Amino acid sequence: MTLVLHHGVIAAASNVGGGVPVFTSGLSMSFNGIDENVDCGTEPGVQFGRLNPFSITAWVKPAVDGVTHQIISNSLANPDPRGFQFFVDTDGTIGSSLTNSATNGISAKSVGTVFAADGWTNVGFSYDGSGQSLGLTYYINGRDAGFTSTANTLSLSPVSVGAVLIGKRDASFANQTPFAGNIDEVAIFSAALADRDFAEIYSCGQSSNLSRLSNFTSATHWWRMGEGDIIP
Repeated sequence: MTLVLHHGVIAAASNVGGGVPVFTSGLSMSFNGIDENVDCGTEPGVQFGRLNPFSITAWVKPAVDGVTHQIISNSLANPDPRGFQFFVDTDGTIGSSLTNSATNGISAKSVGTVFAADGWTNVGFSYDGSGQSLGLTYYINGRDAGFTSTANTLSLSPVSVGAVLIGKRDASFANQTPFAGNIDEVAIFSAALADRDFAEIYSCGQSSNLSRLSNFTSATHWWRMGEGDIIP
């Protein structure tokens, strides 16, 4: 699949908290943790099936601890929570899920943590297409961040028709787990990246140019979040 340099639509569910995320001087997007998000639409190539390997990476800078910060998701809550999610959890671990329903899915989280005091942190995960939670691997700042399985029952398709959202979950969820802080350089790959790939992404730095990566051909989506542009 060909890489798509995408532009999302800056959006908010309401006017609470000021409306839309803003660019920072460091060329990232700042989210208020209430309703701000980037709506990327129903992107081709991100309706991941149970046996489709993929990876996601991003630079994040949470502003607060003790809450769930959704990085990117296309999951819908109704009629069942179907799709993928990638987030910083309440305990600072990074986690992801790939689900068909509340009782059919895989999910896990890292052992390593990300906290507000850490500043900018590169986070990512890979999924090997095995249909098992053991196929999930987590990375923080280019290193394997350990693994704890939280669900391992995916036997049905997790393909979602939901829009890809950066900064929160879909409005069908009672808790949209909005991100509070900054997000930059969000990318999706159509392969389970290896340790060396995540190390290479981290070594590029926050304003990373993914076109320099040795595994760049597997990149399918890349949201620069302000780098060299005026929209995400």
